Amino acid sequence: MKVVWRQTALDDRSKIMDHITLDNPEAAIALDEIFELKAENARQRPTLYRKGKVP
Repeated sequence: MKVVWRQTALDDRSKIMDHITLDNPEAAIALDEIFELKAENARQRPTLYRKGKVP
């Protein structure tokens, strides 16, 4: 399965990283790594995650 990041998700991710970086750059890096890990988990095991409300 291929994971595709929508532009709105990328924009939100960037805003989150920018906000956290102001207070704790290390925490921002750690959170970004978690985002990547979760995306990789979704790619490898798509049946573990429920579909969203939007078709």
